Amino acid sequence: MDTAVSKRAIRADMRARRRSLSDAAQRRHALLLAGHIARSQQFRRARRVAMYWACDGEIDLAPVMRLCWRRRKQVYLPRLLPGGSMEFAELKPGKKTVRNRFGIPEPALSARKGQIYAMDLVLAPLVAFTRNGERLGMGGGYYDRALQRAGVCVVGVAHSCQQVEQLPRDPWDVAMKVVITEKGAIRPPFLCVQTRKNLL
Repeated sequence: MDTAVSKRAIRADMRARRRSLSDAAQRRHALLLAGHIARSQQFRRARRVAMYWACDGEIDLAPVMRLCWRRRKQVYLPRLLPGGSMEFAELKPGKKTVRNRFGIPEPALSARKGQIYAMDLVLAPLVAFTRNGERLGMGGGYYDRALQRAGVCVVGVAHSCQQVEQLPRDPWDVAMKVVITEKGAIRPPFLCVQTRKNLL
């Protein structure tokens, strides 16, 4: 089975798995995740936090978003651009969003743009992940392209049920330094102790 076919099969399985979670489980996971993130040094130091608007069973970052605003941190969400790329734009409390071509809310065109390399922390969605930090996205490549040269702290967030033993990989796939689920942070085992001071 080639890489593309394997990825499609894993995506279908993982998306069905996270969509099968009850509303109560989704709310519980979102709150637990927010607690883990809130206690991290990287989050406490961050002033600009990039995240996503949950859909398709993704773990919800709304509690993290509200926490950012309460602590006067700037929140940035993806905004899709023509040609298969994306940028991040600030979402302020009470500001309206618009729906992109996938029906996902994003900041309006008038919202202030923030360069990805200027983010202090990026909370990235994923469909599946491994203990080694490998990430499988939705297949559009938006995050892989945006983060390839970003040089920022990128943390994958997901439900624990999305963890798998291994994933097929392509050269452009960007691995996560840390993945956080409702159960806490999962650090790839290849990370040395010296690097952990920069991580969650």
